[in-house]
Amino acid sequence: MFGAIVLLVAQLHVATPFEELHRCTTFSSVIPPAPADFRPAAAKVFNVTAKQFEFVFTPDLVVDQGDSVTLNITAADVTHGFALEEYMVQGVIVEPGKPATVNFVAHSPGTFTFFCNFFCGSGHGSMFGRMTVNAVTAAAPSIDKFTPSSAPTAGGTVVLISGSGFQNDAVVRFGAVNAVSTIFNSSSSLTAFTPAHAAGTVLITVTNPDGQSATAATAFRFGDATPPARRRRAVRR
Repeated sequence: MFGAIVLLVAQLHVATPFEELHRCTTFSSVIPPAPADFRPAAAKVFNVTAKQFEFVFTPDLVVDQGDSVTLNITAADVTHGFALEEYMVQGVIVEPGKPATVNFVAHSPGTFTFFCNFFCGSGHGSMFGRMTVNAVTAAAPSIDKFTPSSAPTAGGTVVLISGSGFQNDAVVRFGAVNAVSTIFNSSSSLTAFTPAHAAGTVLITVTNPDGQSATAATAFRFGDATPPARRRRAVRR
């Protein structure tokens, strides 16, 4: 009878978020490499001390979306683990005297749980907390100028677009037609290759991956900007 009651209680138990995170993570002594878009010079650095039974952060773990983040993690007493929902699913093992440095980029906004994923004693279950990533809305792009201001109808002309707020993978359109290709030079410069287009004027539009767009104030012309000179007919006398 007692065994049946224990079995029933076990079946009715609903795993806590902390338990679910433990099930979905592993731990490793291998430090993951920094992602390709990590910017060391601009990184926000946090010192993390793990000790029975808490994590101490200096400063508090709050960042903005898009920030490069460095965590310098040390163990003050016994071996601990450190895992971070979304960003460090495979946690790291930190032994006393062997600090670990982890780098990542906070792409996703929200609140994420960090916790010790290596059993470190009776109070192990209380070693968790939250990292906050504040959402950041990028400024809309703007077009200041473009060079040249016209191109042949056949396409393939290189057009340099200057402005601000451009993002990687931005799309350039000439009227309703996409550029043959677009090169992201910087947040203030794009290079676009004109498509084949009927003669006439169109507006250049830049659309960022986040959906925000900008349209040039002046028109771009396909075809000769000046009408061809009329030939004079020879007058027979």
